[in-house]
Amino acid sequence: MKKSILALILSLLNSAYFILMLLILLFSLKVMNETNGNTPAAPFVFGLVFIVMLPHTILVILSLIFSWVGYGTNKTGFILTQAILTTIGILLWLPTWFLTLPVAIFGYVTYGFMINAKKKFELEKTKTVVSNS
Repeated sequence: MKKSILALILSLLNSAYFILMLLILLFSLKVMNETNGNTPAAPFVFGLVFIVMLPHTILVILSLIFSWVGYGTNKTGFILTQAILTTIGILLWLPTWFLTLPVAIFGYVTYGFMINAKKKFELEKTKTVVSNS
């Protein structure tokens, strides 16, 4: 059975979101370092945002790993786990819902298409075995 193109697109979308999240974090670090003398509350605010965002970041990293493993092994369980982790990640950091919701929905859609493709492959395999015997 060939690998799913949707799983590849899902993994690339997940990777793009992770890179975007890292860029935002690095930009906020740069802003904090540049305004250190002007606003003494900047390190506190950055630390507070980082602590609140940390569980979301951990779930995004895990979902990124599961999406690439799901693509590599062509197993639907990893894709479903990625979609569930992304959905939970939305609830943990609501300001980014508009970026993570499409990734989560696409994860569930990919899971559904992979299940149907597997069923179709198994059906064709059994038809081939029955016709050969």
